[in-house]
Amino acid sequence: MHTPGTSLLSLEHADAIQRLAADPRIAATTSIPHPYPEHGARDYIALQLEERAAGRAWAFAIMDGGALVGVCGVHGIAPGATPEVGYWVGVPYWGQGYASFGLRLLLEFVFTHLGLERVGARVLEANPASARVLEKNGMRFVCLQPNEDAALHPPGVPVAWYALTREEWLARRPETPGTLSDGPPPARPIRP
Repeated sequence: MHTPGTSLLSLEHADAIQRLAADPRIAATTSIPHPYPEHGARDYIALQLEERAAGRAWAFAIMDGGALVGVCGVHGIAPGATPEVGYWVGVPYWGQGYASFGLRLLLEFVFTHLGLERVGARVLEANPASARVLEKNGMRFVCLQPNEDAALHPPGVPVAWYALTREEWLARRPETPGTLSDGPPPARPIRP
């Protein structure tokens, strides 16, 4: 399955993920460890493929032409659970709309193709750029809580939780179909 600007995550994306995820600035705002393990991308993709086969998660590469610029996905799909959406974009591509684009396509996928009724997301309070991505895509702030996930950051660091229901998403969805064919943001020079 391919959509303009995204493709299902596969092992062909490992080298690009390995390179982008190794930047310590990615670890500062995500659950990606630093230093990034030598085979971290391959291990991550293998886990995502297992989770997808079991119906518990879907991960996508955010693409610009032939270049991987980031990753977005949903995990925790289970009866009675609120699955969580997430994303990250490589540092050279920050501030160019790729996270918003990837999340927009991901929300279209989870509500249209997976039929989910509600999703959640969390961001570090110290990451207002990521909170703006969620808000631009219609997600509403739910609460601020101390972090309890040691993989994300030390316990106690403030984490903002967001949510979006299918009904809320449908109410703000554009009248005309086409969000899956809008394509990625226009290409711009990469800032050093």
